[in-house]
Amino acid sequence: MLAAPDYKAMYLELFRANERAARLLWEAQQRAEQQLLDESPPPLHLDTEKPDLSAKGNADADEFMAEIEAQVRQLVKTYSCISADKQNLFQSERVIIGKCPRCGENVYEGKKNFYCGNRGCQFVMWKNDRFFEQRKKAFTPKIAAALLKNGKAKVKGLYSEKTGKTYDATVLLADTGGKYVNYRVERKE
Repeated sequence: MLAAPDYKAMYLELFRANERAARLLWEAQQRAEQQLLDESPPPLHLDTEKPDLSAKGNADADEFMAEIEAQVRQLVKTYSCISADKQNLFQSERVIIGKCPRCGENVYEGKKNFYCGNRGCQFVMWKNDRFFEQRKKAFTPKIAAALLKNGKAKVKGLYSEKTGKTYDATVLLADTGGKYVNYRVERKE
């Protein structure tokens, strides 16, 4: 059964990001005003032409946040008085593992899985997948990246429950397009 998203954690993460953005903007405004008084920097041009679709519920939340982050990055770049550590505040935190075989969007590493960035896609590879746990092999980002790139990954040290020994094999991604992702073993000869 697919676990429901942790909306509380998502909300808290978004809230913290908004707090950091607001704090950064406030600091930038204070420094910019001081800089304006001192030396008259170039005028600030924000993209105010677009209507506020988020207030009407017509915009995608990720797209809306991406636009805000882009504007903040531009602010940070424009005003040199912002310190280097503050300039790195809005770097991407998600690690891209590869491309989704279903929709082509980026696949990211989460705490418990590798998931598609497109919420409608629902492609997910679980780190604690029974296939890898039975073979006593950790489902690493390296294996996930190879599966996403080539549809297969060479894996050493897979455990066989029948023989009690380990073996090397190629693991194939057998995505059915359904709720779960399957894997198959192609043994080396």
